[in-house]
Amino acid sequence: MKKIHTVILLPLLLTLFLAADSPAASQFRQDYIKALDQNNFTALEYYGRTGKKELPVEVRALLKEAREAEVFDDRMHLMDIAASMAGMYRHWHGDANLLAEVEAFMNEEIKKENARIAEFEKWNRYETLPGNLVFRERMAQMEARGLSPVLFPHWVHRLNYECKACHQGLFTMKRGVNAITQANITEGRQCGACHNGTVSFSAKENCERCHRAGKPGDDTLLIPEKYDLKKIKETAARVGSAWNPEKLKDGKFPLDRLGFIDWSAMKDNGVYTPLKAIEKGYREELRDNTIYYEPKMTFIKGVLFSHKTHSTRAECASCHQDLFKDTLGGNPATMMDMSTGASCGACHGKTAFKLADCNRCHTVTQGAPVEGALKRTPPPAGK
Repeated sequence: MKKIHTVILLPLLLTLFLAADSPAASQFRQDYIKALDQNNFTALEYYGRTGKKELPVEVRALLKEAREAEVFDDRMHLMDIAASMAGMYRHWHGDANLLAEVEAFMNEEIKKENARIAEFEKWNRYETLPGNLVFRERMAQMEARGLSPVLFPHWVHRLNYECKACHQGLFTMKRGVNAITQANITEGRQCGACHNGTVSFSAKENCERCHRAGKPGDDTLLIPEKYDLKKIKETAARVGSAWNPEKLKDGKFPLDRLGFIDWSAMKDNGVYTPLKAIEKGYREELRDNTIYYEPKMTFIKGVLFSHKTHSTRAECASCHQDLFKDTLGGNPATMMDMSTGASCGACHGKTAFKLADCNRCHTVTQGAPVEGALKRTPPPAGK
């Protein structure tokens, strides 16, 4: 039997707060939790000895609440309380059934959570490379047809097209909102705008070309060094982009300090020139100014944001007004926000370079001249 949590040995303040704050919490439960919180073993002994009637009621109420809780941690927090009460009941009243019921529930929940984590890690490894996405939203339907999840490599598409070629037209630049379906693709929408047998392979007849996560050979989309450079050259010639592998040092992709493709270096060195759009007659919208972001902490270098660099790659509508308001000083951006996918984190860490590569953005010593840049200073303390 796996070791269960026990509140008596390890008080969990959050657990106590949640359980005591429950609308169904009786006075007995509140008093019991208070004793746990204070490590008041004299009071706990009293509640265990005199609570022959109350303890089973509370344990079963906690079990019910745990079964209804959506989050694993919340379920286990409630079970910590239940385990303590059931342990008291066994000790003072000689009945081990309650504790056995709590332990069985907890062990089953741990088993399910371990399985969930294993499933997550199984697919998450594909997304460690910025630009890779695994689509698992319709796993049941895919499994029924004997298909693996779709492994979509943003980085491979990026070799021939800028982000703006697909976003915001074919796809909204936000994961999980595009409702990608085979019917849409077959009718020439979404992926079908290119995967029609002319621009690229047909999505009607080559299911395994996309549904390949977990299949042999999928490592070519996980490790860029294994990708066939000649194949890139053939694709570029077909679609009209430019790919010059002879400009790659030692025939390898340039990497940033974290070991991922350095797209800026590739572009600056003339290795590739991606297309701005899929359709003909596209008129590009560029914004050519820079904004200086001054951090609150003086020992951290400032950020010089180039609109030109970003608007060359993405449409203005991809960021404004959803991610950023089009007002200088109206967008407080913190690293904490970015780590959760807000502001710059909508791209950086996903398809653009990782947020951990701090020096890619923080380049300007505070106090150094930033001529020609709009200046966005940090808000006053407390705001």
